[in-house]
Amino acid sequence: YTGGYPGGTIVGYGSPINFSPAVTTIYTAVVQECDGTTATGNVTVTVINAAFNYPANIYCQSDANPTPIVLNPGGTFTASPAGIVFVNASTGTINLRLSTPGMYTITYTITTPCTIATNHLLTINVIPATPIPLASYVSRCGQGSVTFGVVQPPGVTINWYDAPTGGTLLFTASSVTTNVNVTSHFYAEAVTSATSCTSLARADILVAIRTIPAITNTGLSYTICS
Repeated sequence: YTGGYPGGTIVGYGSPINFSPAVTTIYTAVVQECDGTTATGNVTVTVINAAFNYPANIYCQSDANPTPIVLNPGGTFTASPAGIVFVNASTGTINLRLSTPGMYTITYTITTPCTIATNHLLTINVIPATPIPLASYVSRCGQGSVTFGVVQPPGVTINWYDAPTGGTLLFTASSVTTNVNVTSHFYAEAVTSATSCTSLARADILVAIRTIPAITNTGLSYTICS
């Protein structure tokens, strides 16, 4: 029986008997004697599943640290080759910024009450360096056109924003020429073309608009005698 005796479900007869439960199941064996009495005994079949999944298989070092979903907790996570840094080996949370970029085999092993392990591949991609400004301060007198930029590394796209994090995408180029009306900050972020990984920080360039002085007269004309 499963579900207990006598209210459970008969799932087989005889001894020995084979079962392949998908989840941990308690089976109750019932023997009816000749005088009509019954004897029972329970057997627990524990099903251990080491299956796990990370939210994604590929990460950038600048991404949030991922934690896998496991069916049965209580095991330990390891990685091969060396280079992965786990925040917690029991939960499998990976510290992406401290880990070395590369391709790894992540193994989740459960040893109690029996030993079972499952493997998954996971890749960590390197992030580009923060862009280097050609000049961190640019100015002009009055409103008008201003040119500023950063060094263009190979294999990297430069995106410009109006905030140090988040913000609105303004331009995509290593060098920018645009009209500026008020003193403003422009922030450059590097993005790798192959993996779309972004730099941890953005370069800050200040564009200062200086006030043009005004000259006024107290009188518009004068008359003098020779």
